[in-house]
Amino acid sequence: MSTRADAAAPDVEQAEEPQPFVRRVFDGWRPIFLLILCVGGVGVSIYLTIVHFEPQLLVCTTTSFISCAPVLHSPQSVLFGVPVPFYGLFWFVSMFVLNLPSMWRTTKWWLPWTRVMWSAVGMCFIFDMIYDELFVIDKLCEWCTTVHVFTFAIFVTVVSGWNKASEFVISRRES
Repeated sequence: MSTRADAAAPDVEQAEEPQPFVRRVFDGWRPIFLLILCVGGVGVSIYLTIVHFEPQLLVCTTTSFISCAPVLHSPQSVLFGVPVPFYGLFWFVSMFVLNLPSMWRTTKWWLPWTRVMWSAVGMCFIFDMIYDELFVIDKLCEWCTTVHVFTFAIFVTVVSGWNKASEFVISRRES
């Protein structure tokens, strides 16, 4: 038998109202924005990979400082015998998977950590590439700079979403 006092008791759990899909994915913008950046990064990485093997397909501004060809065909454009755009392609594809909306809704504790650490790896890689462009090759590639901007935006977005992602995992594991 339930009384009126029982219904008003603060320790009684009330059923939560189901939220629309967009709300459940942290208001929707973060994973969607990250996926758009990853798709853009994949596109640029594919283009740079093609240009690595077919240099005549390069479309780039050529000035005294901004010139893609010297950067894309320098010794620094190959790491362990693999063209650097392959690493970018792998990184963007894996970030795409890590940033799927379902991955932002997961209860797996390691996914937010993996997302943050993998974005930090990307930042370290682009810092090395920027250093090479500015101080070793002495040229700047606008396509590479596009990749740098995408990577930086991904890093900032992932790190700024850390609290929401980790709180979501904790709250879902406790329930």
